[in-house]
Amino acid sequence: MITPEEFVAAGDHLVHHCPTWQWATGDESKVKPYLPKEKQYLITKNVPCYKRCEQMEYNQEQEKVLDEGDDEGLFNYFCKYLHLKGNCN
Repeated sequence: MITPEEFVAAGDHLVHHCPTWQWATGDESKVKPYLPKEKQYLITKNVPCYKRCEQMEYNQEQEKVLDEGDDEGLFNYFCKYLHLKGNCN
């Protein structure tokens, strides 16, 4: 967990280095007193996407169970892609 000060510092760094990110104030009734009023949350807009939605649809063949410790397990839906790139064992 990070402190509010660490959140603001990380957000400032993100906004400075990544032009699609910006601070937002949000709804006046939901302002948190431990954050600056003009830095309540971060949003990003106009992020380029190189895949169409239909290319990212769920495909069971791309699943790999990473942890079978509970009933549902932990799945990595992009494992097939990562495996092809040499990043998934």
